[in-house]
Amino acid sequence: MVGTFTFEGNKGRGLTMTGTDQLLKDIAQSKIRLVLSRINGQ
Repeated sequence: MVGTFTFEGNKGRGLTMTGTDQLLKDIAQSKIRLVLSRINGQ
């Protein structure tokens, strides 16, 4: 799992599975917010 986050740069390095899990949720939430704000034209 940790290896899949190399595109995030230093954030993806040296994290435990718990930390990576949280990172995944954070990335997903910010992408969802970005998409929603684009749809809403903000």
